[in-house]
Amino acid sequence: MEESKLFTARVQVVEAMERGIPWHEASKQAGLQISQATAYRLRQRMRQEGVKEPHRFLCTWMA
Repeated sequence: MEESKLFTARVQVVEAMERGIPWHEASKQAGLQISQATAYRLRQRMRQEGVKEPHRFLCTWMA
């Protein structure tokens, strides 16, 4: 998976988890095969970086 698509998928996982969707459903919807630990690490990393709106962060990151 190319880097920008991978980043987008990771953002989708975190956004879904923030909406209350279980990690395994979130990763399935985003098309990622990741472990529970990885899903929670992704969410934690975005929280630590202060990313409250992941898609806005994504747009900034890709610009």
